[in-house]
Amino acid sequence: MSSSKKKEIIAISSDSSESSDFDARPWAWEDYFPREFKASDYFGPAQRGEASSNLITKEEQKMAFKARVQVLGIPCKKKLEEFGVKPFEKKGPKDEKGKGK
Repeated sequence: MSSSKKKEIIAISSDSSESSDFDARPWAWEDYFPREFKASDYFGPAQRGEASSNLITKEEQKMAFKARVQVLGIPCKKKLEEFGVKPFEKKGPKDEKGKGK
């Protein structure tokens, strides 16, 4: 039975130029991203307009600082003892012998 049929040899090649009817290779990156890229084709020219509203001028910063000084005050150079606050003192152990009583 098998002698009456001729076996056909199919050439398999990794070169895609030989098979024109079916292309099994994945899409190349060149299909998505062109080799010659011009930014002007995709992005318009930058337009310089007015400054951003979140930027503060120096005069506004000075006024804001003066307002904070009125509320918070300038740091005081007095020592804590002048206000009646006792300095931190390390306390000794109450149980000198270490018996836990």
